[in-house]
Amino acid sequence: MPDLDVRITSMYPPGVQGGIRAYASATIAGCFAVRGIKIVEGGKDGLLCLCPAGKHRMDTRISVFL
Repeated sequence: MPDLDVRITSMYPPGVQGGIRAYASATIAGCFAVRGIKIVEGGKDGLLCLCPAGKHRMDTRISVFL
């Protein structure tokens, strides 16, 4: 089983920061890192984990974490 390191950098109480509850980063086995993970309010479904995404030069959205 790979080693997983998760770090929560900021936490907010419910209703503050427009629904964002926390920011986090994760490192898998010391080799693969995902930075900029957001934990947000998901309405009636609870909390959602949003992975980072960026814009390509042609103004199309790309996923950083597949």
